[in-house]
Formats: sequence, structure tokens, C-alpha cells
Amino acid sequence: INISIIKICLRHGINKIVPLHDAEIDYFSQEKSVFAEHFIDVRTSSNEANIKLRDKYESLQIAKAYGFPCPQTWSATEALNAKNSISFPVIVKPTNLAASRLIYIAKSYAEMSECIRKIQIIGLSAIVQEYIKGGKERSFYYFIDNKGDVKQILCFKKHRYLFPSHSTALECIDPPPEAAIGQNFLQAMDLQGWFVIQTI
Repeated sequence: INISIIKICLRHGINKIVPLHDAEIDYFSQEKSVFAEHFIDVRTSSNEANIKLRDKYESLQIAKAYGFPCPQTWSATEALNAKNSISFPVIVKPTNLAASRLIYIAKSYAEMSECIRKIQIIGLSAIVQEYIKGGKERSFYYFIDNKGDVKQILCFKKHRYLFPSHSTALECIDPPPEAAIGQNFLQAMDLQGWFVIQTI
């Protein structure tokens, strides 16, 4: 595939590629060095940084170390071994998927165990998180250049929803303290491109 893309880039004088979708980011981060040999600059983080970021369990541990407020999180093994110490309901979801796919709300230990099984049976790892009742969602958009410098932060607050993931009212707000903590976290992950952190 990369040979075809490189030919297109050379034919049309394209010397920069900015991946936007998760699948594109995964592909181009693995092939950055190949494109660099043809003087084509792929503006995405390294493959190692992307793998770390996509691992929700690992990235949350790093975020917590920088003081960012995160829900309590367990690996599947930790959750299954903590039968008497977990309060329900909880969220069960894959460690590495995006776009809210395969996310379950489990109201008991039995439901949690079954949700974990559903995720693991298709070859994915799972994490369990405390359930936090949603409030006014805030989204922080970070734009980070290839030197790791944050060039811009945009912050929005959602007020109403037409569907579970589609807001009908957005308000631009001044960056709260969490926005600066999020910036430190993203820079510690050695990332570049644009990223969204959401809080409730």
C-alpha cells in the first residue's frame, strides 16, 4: 500500500501527510520511516507512542501520575479478583478499541464477569472502570506540533444531547486547571497531532 501512496505523493508534489482517523494513524505511524526516505513528512506520533496511548489501562496510569482526575480502573484480572471490594455498577470495555465500541454497564459481579468474557472471547483484553454519572461534559482539544509543543488548546462544554454521542448545544469555555494537566500528560506521552480529552 505504501508504494502506491508514495507514488501519488511524488506525482502530485505532496510532501506532508496528516492522518486523522485511528486506522490511518496506526498505519502511518508504523510506516513513518519509509515515507521519510522519500522526503515525505508524516505528521503523527511514533508507533510506540500510539500503542501506549491506545492502551487505556497504561495511559490512565500515566495520566493519574500527572494528577489528571481519572476513574478508578482495574484490569480484567484485578476486577475478577476484587469481588468484595468493587462497587456496582461498573463500566466494562476493551483496552484498545475506540469510538465507544463494545462498552457495557454491569450492575453485578456476575454481569461484569460475563461482559469481560464477551470481550475476551473475541481476542481482546478488557478493563473495568467505576461508573460515574454524567454531568456537563467538557472536551479539551490539543494541537501539538512535531517538536512536542502545544500550539493551541480549545475547550468546550456540552449542554444537551440529541443522541447519546451527538450534542445539540456547545459552549466555548476558558481552559480549566485540568486542561494544563492534560497538556503535561500528552507531552509526557511524546505525542504529536491533535487530541481530545473529555471530562464529566
